[in-house]
Amino acid sequence: MDALVKEYEAKGFDLTFVQADAFADGIVSLAPSVSAAEVVDLLNKHIAMTRAKEVTIKHCKEVIEKM
Repeated sequence: MDALVKEYEAKGFDLTFVQADAFADGIVSLAPSVSAAEVVDLLNKHIAMTRAKEVTIKHCKEVIEKM
C-alpha cells in the first residue's frame, strides 16, 4: 500500500485509507440531518447499481448493524 500512496503522491494526489465503518461514521457525522433509514436506502440503491458481490453486501449489513 505504501508504494501505491507514493506513486499517487508523485502525481499530486493525497491518498488516505480508512476502514469502511470509520468512513461511514465520518459521513454520517458530517450530515446529521440524514436519518439512518435514508443512509440505508441510499446504500441499497448503490449496491444494486454496482451489482455488489455478496461479500460486500454482507459487510455493509454488518456495518449498519453496528451503527
